[in-house]
Amino acid sequence: MKSLIKERDDLLAKMRQIKDESSKLRGSIRELNDEKRNVISTIKTKNTEANSHRKERDKLNAKIKSFKKEREKENNAAKELIEKFKKLKEGTPGEDFRSMQKELQDLEWKLQTSVMEAKKEDDMVKRIDTLQKELRGYKEIIELSKNIDKHRKRSQKFHQKILELSEESQKFHEKFLPVVESIKKLEAGIEEINKKKAEVTPTLDKYNEELDGHSKRLREIEAGIKKIEVEAEATSAGASEKELEDMAKTVYEKFKNGEKLGLDDIYLLRRFNLV
Repeated sequence: MKSLIKERDDLLAKMRQIKDESSKLRGSIRELNDEKRNVISTIKTKNTEANSHRKERDKLNAKIKSFKKEREKENNAAKELIEKFKKLKEGTPGEDFRSMQKELQDLEWKLQTSVMEAKKEDDMVKRIDTLQKELRGYKEIIELSKNIDKHRKRSQKFHQKILELSEESQKFHEKFLPVVESIKKLEAGIEEINKKKAEVTPTLDKYNEELDGHSKRLREIEAGIKKIEVEAEATSAGASEKELEDMAKTVYEKFKNGEKLGLDDIYLLRRFNLV
């Protein structure tokens, strides 16, 4: 009985110690879980921010792609007309029709806005008439030149728009990149938290396993003590309560003096809460 009680008390002390250590470990895991939840919440916020920047950037890039196609169409159209222009120019006189056009425009403007002598005016009219006749031979090539210029101007407009949108897209991209980097760092933090939990969990599992083993042994000890107590109670059933109490006091004196006690003695001490 005495050895069982000692083993039980020692076992209870071990279990309290293990429970204290387990409680500390569970507290650490709770703190890690709270930290992980906070990090995940921050990542969600960052993801929303990153997605917003990426969405705006991608919308602009889609427009850029569309404008590039339009610019390519205009450039291709201009190239085709330039080929026709070159072939036509080979069959025309060597004069520069553009300088002829400029001269015609200048003379027409001067004729309308200036006062001059009759002869000089007649000479100017003749020159204008000559230029107009000569330029009729360049009618098709002039028309091609106008169309080429038209396509080039359109291409330039698309190009300018592409440059503007590219600059705006780059701004969103530059906002997007640091947010993505911060998300990567936060995700690395989660990995570190998981690593710390992985270090703690095996120890906690070991403690739980030990507690299960100790609990099983404790139940066995309690059953053994109960059996002894029942047997002792049956043995002393013939004595009165007062007699048993007196006997217990006598046994307690023996116990204080360090004398060896039997199972019945230990039972009496326990029955009257003397040990």
